[in-house]
Formats: sequence, structure tokens, C-alpha cells
Amino acid sequence: MSGIITKPADMDAEDWNELDALAKSTIRLHLAESVYFTVVNEQTTQELWLKLCATYEKETASNKVYLMKRLFELQMKEGGSVASHLNEFNTIFSQLQAQKLNFDVKMRAIFLLCSLPQSWNVFRTAISNSAPQGVLSFDDVVGSFLAEEIRKKSVDHGKQDTALTVECGRRQFRGKSSKKDRSRSKSTNHKDFKCNHCGKKGHIKRDCFAWKKENKDDKKKEDGQKDAGKKSSVKIEEINAVTTAVPANACKEEILFMSCLPRRSTHHIRIWI
Repeated sequence: MSGIITKPADMDAEDWNELDALAKSTIRLHLAESVYFTVVNEQTTQELWLKLCATYEKETASNKVYLMKRLFELQMKEGGSVASHLNEFNTIFSQLQAQKLNFDVKMRAIFLLCSLPQSWNVFRTAISNSAPQGVLSFDDVVGSFLAEEIRKKSVDHGKQDTALTVECGRRQFRGKSSKKDRSRSKSTNHKDFKCNHCGKKGHIKRDCFAWKKENKDDKKKEDGQKDAGKKSSVKIEEINAVTTAVPANACKEEILFMSCLPRRSTHHIRIWI
């Protein structure tokens, strides 16, 4: 990072310049396009790095407030990666150190525990209570943090395997069940039903014997009424047929009634008034 000033004496200038160009290219590849053009004219890695530090790590009050605000608002997402959270946490502290804001390892451990979500409350309480003499060590907290993530993943994986096994067992049981068992299960469901016709429990209206009997009697009455209507219509037709057979030359009020019983025979009745 010191450029050609600290070049080893036993290294050729060509090899040193090649290493310097490689380091400079690596840094530029990780810069955003807007940032890249601010350091495009720097000739060495040292000049490039100092320019970046002067631009983005300048010790100002606004930068300090911004970084402290990021630290206070930092919160790990539920189910998020512990490694990603630690990376972001350490990045903020590195930027704070560049602003001459230094925190000891005890404060860093406290900030890390405060940035955990609600699902980590038990872990946070256990680590806080187990601290020797109430002093937290940042390295111990990070190690316990990573170990707890591994434990949670193993527990969740075991729950998923158990749920999958139970679901497969249910499917196999359903496949082995016969139609008789299904019909039996359907019939037992009627125990709590109440008939809307007779008011008794244990069956529904379509299976009610009283309702079926009443429907049968009503059907018989309807059939009897239909038969009576047919007979009356036949009699009326016979009377109409007989009355139309009165001869045109009937004398006085002679009325001729003709009957078809027995067949192919007629009876003439004369009524004189």
C-alpha cells in the first residue's frame, strides 16, 4: 500500500510495477462506476488508496453521525444469515475506527447482542447471564452466536424430516383404506345430525322413516285421485256419445239413451212426458 517508497531492495522494478498494477486493478474492479472515475487518474496503488480515504473516510461530524445511526439501527432479519450480519457489523465498526471513534471489545459485544431479532431473546439472555463478573467478551459472543445458528439449523432440519415422514405415513394409510371403511366413517358422522322432519337425532331427513311413510301415503292419494278423474272423464265421454246418437226425427220429447254394455248391443229407453 505504500507504493514504490517501500519497494524491497532485492526485487526488480519490473516485478514491483507488475504487482502494483495488479493491486490497483483489483481495487478498481470493486468500485462503483461513479467512484471509479474519481480515482481513474491515480498512477500507483498508494495514490489510489489515499484518494479513496480522503474522499470517503474524511473525519467529519456528518460521517460520524451517519455511521452511529447505522450502528444503532442495525438489526438482524428473522431467519437471516449470521455470517452476513457479522460482516455488516464489522464493516460499520471499521468505518467508525476510521473516524477516530473507537469502542472496546466489551461495547462491541453489547452492540452485537442488541442487534439480534426477537427470536434470539433466549440466547441473548443466556449469554448475558453467563458472562463472568458481568463482562462480555466479543470473541466469545461471536463463537456462541455461530454455534447457536448451527444448532437452530439442525433442529429445523429435523422438524422438516419428521413432518415429511408423518405426511408419507398418512398417504400410505389413506391408500390402504378400503371403500368399506370410508362408507363406515361416513355413516358414523350422522350420529350428531338432527332430522329436520321428526326432530330426532341419528339421521337426516332423507333417511327418516316417518318422512318416507308420509310421502308414500301422499303418493297413494294422488294416484287414487288420478284414477277417479280418469273414470269420471270416461263416463262423461260415454254420456256425450249417447246423447249425440238421438235421432233427428224423435217424436215429441222422446229421448234415446244408448248403452254399450254389453258390447255390440244397444238398449233403447223411451221416456214420455
